[in-house]
Amino acid sequence: MKLFLLFSISFLATSAIAQSRVVDAYNDHHFPCDSGTSSLEINLCTGEKADFADSLLNKLYHKILKDLDKEIASYSGTVSPKGGNKLDSSDIKFAIEQRNLNTRIKQNLVKSQQQWLKTRSADCEVQRSMCEGGSGCIGEVNDLYLRETLSRISQLEEFSVSD
Repeated sequence: MKLFLLFSISFLATSAIAQSRVVDAYNDHHFPCDSGTSSLEINLCTGEKADFADSLLNKLYHKILKDLDKEIASYSGTVSPKGGNKLDSSDIKFAIEQRNLNTRIKQNLVKSQQQWLKTRSADCEVQRSMCEGGSGCIGEVNDLYLRETLSRISQLEEFSVSD
C-alpha cells in the first residue's frame, strides 16, 4: 500500500510539472496566418491552427500508448525480487496485477479516445448546421474543433505515464 501511495504521489507531481506542456507548445507556436483579415484568410488560418493542434494531440496520444506499452512490458518479463535474494509469490502477484492494470488503462484509453473523436466530430457537425451558409462558418467550425482538441490535450496530459 505504501508503495502504491508513493507511486501515486510521484505520478501526480510529475503530471503537475508536465501539465500543459503540449498546450504551451501550441500557444508558443507562431502562426503567420494570424494577420489575416478576410473571412477566407481567417477560415484558412483556423484550419491551419486546428491541424497543428490535432498533430500535437496525436503525438501525445501515441506517446502515452507507447509509455503504457513499456509499463506493460516491464511487468511481463522476468520479475525481480523486491529487495532480497528470493523471489516470492507476492512479487509475482504484484507484477501480474500491475501488468493487468496497465493493460486495462490502455484499453480504456483507446476506447475513450475513439469515443471522444466521435463526439468532437458530432459537435463540429452541430456547429456547421448552425452557421450553414455564413462566410465565417468554416472558421467557426475550425475554432470549435481547435478548442475541443486543446481541451482533450489537457485531459490526456493528466494520463501521461512519464516524461
